[in-house]
Amino acid sequence: MEPQDTPHGQVAFRFASQLVAEEFDGAHQMLSSTARREWPARLLESTYRKMVECFAPTNVMVMNTMEEWPAKRSNDIGWAYAAIAGESESEAVTVVVCEEGGQHAIRSIEWGRP
Repeated sequence: MEPQDTPHGQVAFRFASQLVAEEFDGAHQMLSSTARREWPARLLESTYRKMVECFAPTNVMVMNTMEEWPAKRSNDIGWAYAAIAGESESEAVTVVVCEEGGQHAIRSIEWGRP
């Protein structure tokens, strides 16, 4: 299975795509209740814009996913790394997807390439 085909890969792809489309309210709605408090839509927007200020992002691709890692919590579904690329540059967003209220939600975001 390709990383983008996993449930957490699909969430990461949709989240990164929302960012690239500048749909920050939509991206915000994909977060867990705790993450929504930590990351208001305006903060998502300013953090994303700062990350990509040197290029114009056009593509999203989930490059890697994991189902097991040392800091995994009991309600976590998976970890996913999504590249956000433009013509000559690339950045990324890494998310941890959890189960909350019967749905998949992003509980953690890391900005930028490692």
